[in-house]
Amino acid sequence: MPGARYTERMTKTRSGFTLVEIMAVIVIIAILATVTLVTYNGVTTRARTGQTVSAAGQWIKTLQVYRARNGGYPAMSGCLGSSYGYNMDGLGSSGIGQCRQDSASSGITSNTTLNTALATYLTGQPTPAMITGSNTATNWRRGLYYYVDTSAVPSVSRVEFVLEGGLAASDCPTVGQLTATTATTYANGNTMCSYLIGNTSGY
Repeated sequence: MPGARYTERMTKTRSGFTLVEIMAVIVIIAILATVTLVTYNGVTTRARTGQTVSAAGQWIKTLQVYRARNGGYPAMSGCLGSSYGYNMDGLGSSGIGQCRQDSASSGITSNTTLNTALATYLTGQPTPAMITGSNTATNWRRGLYYYVDTSAVPSVSRVEFVLEGGLAASDCPTVGQLTATTATTYANGNTMCSYLIGNTSGY
């Protein structure tokens, strides 16, 4: 019958996706998006780590030149680099740059005296990625800083910086031929790598 042949032709020319095919496409897109996101995050993390390590290397060389010229390392602590904010989130209204908070009344801020002392031996202000390692609002670290430990006799100095992710001291990068002596992982999952520089009192 003519009508039957027409119906058969119409049935044969229909096309479209089944529900299974659509679900398969969605799954493939989701997998590709996940892989892309993981790759992007890995690249940006490496870039931030590279920025911090490069800045730390330049500051360590500067400190070593300072020691050679002055007989000892600087005796004051301070943030290394520029663009530090205030408070744990870096958004505090104070105009003081802050890179370390040990308690409600103790921490490390940008130090004009230190910056002036080192400026003679350094061009510019090598600045790290502003990664924060935090336990609480009054116990955190950010970026890169020079720290004088006065509890030791004689006082010793360290350079410390924060990297993304949980790391052991052996995972912290070698900087200026120095290896990390300690690594502290904070509650938010980021790690402070600490490098012993030397005595502040002389050779």
